Amino acid sequence: MAAEKFYPEGSKPLRVAYVTESPRPYQRPFLKHLAAQSELELTVFYLCAIQENRKWRINEPPQPFEKVLPGLHWCANRLTGESNHFNASLFGKLTPKNFEVVVFNGYHILSMWTAIYWCRLRGLPYVIQCASH
Repeated sequence: MAAEKFYPEGSKPLRVAYVTESPRPYQRPFLKHLAAQSELELTVFYLCAIQENRKWRINEPPQPFEKVLPGLHWCANRLTGESNHFNASLFGKLTPKNFEVVVFNGYHILSMWTAIYWCRLRGLPYVIQCASH
């Protein structure tokens, strides 16, 4: 049995913004796979290039669909080393003109909270993907 296509032949790809904290080695293969789908036009926005409290470093150059946004970064929890980010440039990019849906990889960062509110004000659909309980 042949797999059905998500969209009919000839339709425009779904424009998806994916907002996540930083490049992660376990996440990038998934994002590359999504970007390769003809039904999607994926743009990944990273809130920072690296996280100081993480042991990994990405030595691979960014893909064309990946963008690291400028912003303010600070230590939010000195015990765990967790940081927080505010990226004002994100808001101008998240518009119904640019994207049809936004996927937020979590809700623990100031930029994500404010961008969720931004999407709600503009009627831009969003999804929160997370591994929290």
